[in-house]
Amino acid sequence: MRVSSVARLVAGYAFLALAWSVAIPPFSAPDESSHYLRAIGIAHGRVLGAPVEVFRDTTLESRQEAWVAQTVRWTEVPGGMAADGYACNAFRPRVSAACAAAVPPPPAYAVRRLTLNGTYQPAPYLLPALVMRVARSPLPALFLGRLMNAITCVVLLAIAARALSPHLIGLMLAVTPMVIFIASSLNPSGPEIAGSIALAAGLLGLARTQNGSGCWLAVRSGGVALCLSRSVGPAWLAIHIVVWAVLIGTAELRRILREAPREVAWSSAVICSAVVLNCAWEIKYGPRLPLRTEAVSQALFASLPDLPRWLHGEIGIFQYLDSVMPPVTYLLWTALLLGLVAVAFWLGDGRQRTALLMAVGAAIGVPVVLQAFAMRPIGWGVQGRHVLPVGVLVPLVANEVAVRRGRVLRLPSAPVAVVCSFVYFVGFYSDARRSAIGYGGSWLFPLHPQWSPPLGWWPWIFCAICGAALLGRARLESLVEVSGWTTE
Repeated sequence: MRVSSVARLVAGYAFLALAWSVAIPPFSAPDESSHYLRAIGIAHGRVLGAPVEVFRDTTLESRQEAWVAQTVRWTEVPGGMAADGYACNAFRPRVSAACAAAVPPPPAYAVRRLTLNGTYQPAPYLLPALVMRVARSPLPALFLGRLMNAITCVVLLAIAARALSPHLIGLMLAVTPMVIFIASSLNPSGPEIAGSIALAAGLLGLARTQNGSGCWLAVRSGGVALCLSRSVGPAWLAIHIVVWAVLIGTAELRRILREAPREVAWSSAVICSAVVLNCAWEIKYGPRLPLRTEAVSQALFASLPDLPRWLHGEIGIFQYLDSVMPPVTYLLWTALLLGLVAVAFWLGDGRQRTALLMAVGAAIGVPVVLQAFAMRPIGWGVQGRHVLPVGVLVPLVANEVAVRRGRVLRLPSAPVAVVCSFVYFVGFYSDARRSAIGYGGSWLFPLHPQWSPPLGWWPWIFCAICGAALLGRARLESLVEVSGWTTE
């Protein structure tokens, strides 16, 4: 693939991430108020806030309250930086974000606030905290934190694209609208998901010797980002390695060990260090799950009905998980993914089909198990973003199977390019409607919005159009070149 195609792909992600970073109303992404406080505390020298002696929240069930009590901490917020009252339309999708304009100015003196994510892994907050130090009010601080998170994620996606080029169809389907949305907010899930994609891309690309250095960079950077973003990073790392090892086989593993022993040793040391840091932090500060009280079969059976919601969440359910796209977009993306999986299963040999089935099994089974044994005991549910680090394996492995079989992947290039770009833009536009006028309002909301981001809606809609168009062009070129056609 020509460099220009990879550049278009990365530029498309960057344009969409910039548009979403500005267009998401203040503190409207999942748990963003709490993540903001976590970053503000780190920005001013407190990696871990003060313990809370007694935590009470009448809005929570007793088991939820007991869980949060393990992670909640006090954060010292400098004068003028408290972000109180912004989540005024949370869980009310038919209400616009206009109520945020009525939020009173923050206190001019230092205050203490509770952050529910006070014991989360500190690493993903370090870069946002670094730039947030220069802000003197909460909204600029939030935007700077979002922007740094978006830059981190786009860089990881660029590294992944370099490792996988010229065969990028799997990457394109792995980076769903939800990946870009969560990367554009202040949330550790963004680097976790982008790191997972980079790690998988690096591992899968190692067999392509012409991309060796880029692949090792993707493995190291992706592995570290994955393992240091959230508590379950080492578990996702293990799944990636097992699926990859089955896919490439022992002969390929031996070749990699023989040809690049220093890279293997260096990358292993870096990633193992990240795993040790993750585990040490969780042992010291991580919460403890309560004992399970229901039978295994009962817990698993009760979790299965939520599977469609998780899959939709991996494609795109935005803001407070109450901003959805039109149903047709989920069907279109799912159809493209299933088509790629079907082609790969048809082309693959026994070992490759096993690896593909393992990836699909992990994408379906992990959220069910996580819901049954981790989330149900504490009274909450799995979200799509929680399991995207595993879900991204499906399109990446499926694409790799087709590539390894040396067969022509003859997909209708123009329709695929148009569909993917359409879903990206509709995702941004429908989420913008929820913010501007409320879910169910007019699709012509830019003409008479109740709430608008800085500079109004039109610059960011145009930015999203540019991003979607660039992605469509990159997808078209990728499909054309993988099919063996020419664009001349």
